[in-house]
Amino acid sequence: ALHHPVGVEQWHELVLMHSLAELQEGRAYDERENNCFDFVLRFLQRIAYRGHAQHTKASFTRELLCPLVGMLELHLHAYR
Repeated sequence: ALHHPVGVEQWHELVLMHSLAELQEGRAYDERENNCFDFVLRFLQRIAYRGHAQHTKASFTRELLCPLVGMLELHLHAYR
């Protein structure tokens, strides 16, 4: 499980290893069944991001995307 911050090079290596594993597993791109979002979720699961490997689209959106979008909204509002 990935519990500590990693450097850019280590992220690149992790993504490359995941990409190779996806190829070996025969996962072909499909816009509905196997898209970029699915790839990211499987990557987060593979590295047990934030200590767990059960990321779903809903949990990813709720826990990771919504807080970032909220911060962006605050910054944009302050900028205006």
